[in-house]
Amino acid sequence: TVGYFDERLRLVEDLEYWLRVALACPMAHLDDICLLRRRHEDNTSSDAVAMALAGLRVMEEQGRQHYAEARAQGIDLHERIARDYQNLGHLYMRRDAHRDAARAYRRAFRGAPNFRLAYHWLAAVAAWAGIRRSGNE
Repeated sequence: TVGYFDERLRLVEDLEYWLRVALACPMAHLDDICLLRRRHEDNTSSDAVAMALAGLRVMEEQGRQHYAEARAQGIDLHERIARDYQNLGHLYMRRDAHRDAARAYRRAFRGAPNFRLAYHWLAAVAAWAGIRRSGNE
């Protein structure tokens, strides 16, 4: 048994639950549509940054508790968490929250260093510092 939804997790309770299920049971992918949801501006999930942060907290906790189990199933949680931090950086850049974006990209780079992340981090730092690329003034 994997237990119930953690009701303390208001934004991503289903993510945490399905991660526990995936560790306990074989999972499969279906090409069929199994869920339709209505989205509107009052949804609790309409704040993409809040959703990303909540998801990262769940993933990091899963990594602390179940890293070896996930690794044995071929899941690289460090890579996944790094990708989630990169996406968070993109969300912050869209909001012109350059300092937060730089921090998110730095966290992503620590988990999965690559040139693209270095570029994104430098762009965020430059934007935070008020430096403009030539031709964009």
